[in-house]
Amino acid sequence: MQDTDGRVFKNTTLRQDVHISLGGSKLRLKISNSFNENDLSITAVTVALPDGSRIGGSAIEPDTVHTVTFSGEESVTVPPNGLETSDPIDLAVDNDSNLTVSMFYLSAVDVLAPYAASTLVIIGDSITDGKGSTPNGNNRWPDQLFPILQSAPSTKTVAIANRGIDGNRVLRNGVGPRALDRFGSDVGATSSVGALLIYEGINDIRSSNDDDDDPDDDDPNTTNNTATALIRAYTQLLDRARAHDVPRVYIATLAPFRGTEGWNDAQEAARQRVNRWIRRNEVGFDAVVDFDAVLRGGKHGGMAGLGMGVQKGAGQALRPGYSSDKLHPNVAGYEAMARAVAGEAFGLGW
Repeated sequence: MQDTDGRVFKNTTLRQDVHISLGGSKLRLKISNSFNENDLSITAVTVALPDGSRIGGSAIEPDTVHTVTFSGEESVTVPPNGLETSDPIDLAVDNDSNLTVSMFYLSAVDVLAPYAASTLVIIGDSITDGKGSTPNGNNRWPDQLFPILQSAPSTKTVAIANRGIDGNRVLRNGVGPRALDRFGSDVGATSSVGALLIYEGINDIRSSNDDDDDPDDDDPNTTNNTATALIRAYTQLLDRARAHDVPRVYIATLAPFRGTEGWNDAQEAARQRVNRWIRRNEVGFDAVVDFDAVLRGGKHGGMAGLGMGVQKGAGQALRPGYSSDKLHPNVAGYEAMARAVAGEAFGLGW
């Protein structure tokens, strides 16, 4: 395999660590070839438990190595836009644990969990992907949500599929396909979906003036048009989820980002407009998670009261104790987000 700089992976094993939420007795891998016009040839894949359950290193527990097969064969060819699923692998994994996969092209890991298990799919951007969390610490907000769900009998069999992509947007392609085009691969192709949570749109608002002929012109109408398009897109995602019989669909308000590069009043107005629409919930989401109320500080980042309403002068910036870089929360902020989802989407008293 060769990258754009001409470097080649030769006689090299690439190992990826995958964080598993809900454990089980068997696994299977999914391999996608969505972004290639040619066949993808996979000649060898193995899975194992990382040495000492640690991640971020290459060491594995040798006794746990399993060769992955596809219809009984160790190799498989994935056609353009194709998706291949491996045979079941007899390797048990615990709840909230890690798995090492020795291959480069990996899309998902399925776990054979209890019959009543279901999956919460989270469509998001870098905040859901966990930027600002501890490297290899597995303390993104979806990671911190899982043990809370484990603590209650009603949610003990809920797995979490984190579909956060750093830099992703709802309306336009960029870093990965836009959220509007990710439904089929990220929700429809996920096993046992019981709920969907949508938390994305900040990158659309922050880049809204990129569509303008003059990139230095902070035209509020351009940004307002982005807010209108986001509202329409959220409704479309809800409709698609209903059409695919997703039992429950949640949406979250957009957290503040004053102090980031390029922030302006027009972007803040668009964020507030989108959040007002989300809070009214006139289109029938099953729950609204108010990340804005949880994470915001005062007008410029000081303390502000929580609640579903937006008061005059309400927080335009992340609360300092919850911020890593004025855009992404830190570990404490991610914990607050996890508790908000547990309470507002799942009715748990956290």
